[in-house]
Amino acid sequence: MTAPTLRCGYLVPEFPAQPHTWVWRHYHAIKEIGVELDLVSTRPPSDDHLCHPWSHEARDLTTYLTPLGPSGIASALGTILVAGPLAWGRCLWAVVGADKATLRDR
Repeated sequence: MTAPTLRCGYLVPEFPAQPHTWVWRHYHAIKEIGVELDLVSTRPPSDDHLCHPWSHEARDLTTYLTPLGPSGIASALGTILVAGPLAWGRCLWAVVGADKATLRDR
């Protein structure tokens, strides 16, 4: 019986950019030990930040959370609807019960 493959997400803000050489090396080191790794970033960098030989490859491998296009919005709404009332209540309770959060943060 073989062990299931471990799959993880690797979240890096505005990836790839100049200081992210260590992230790219870390990404490959983790993959070498057999972990499936999905690169995720808050938003894509501007073209003038793509300064490494590997930057374009990294950008193509990365899933970006913003900007959210029409298909992303539809997917998010579908996920929310499928989650159901129990999940909605848990999310609302997490927001209401957040310690030391201002009204704006909530």
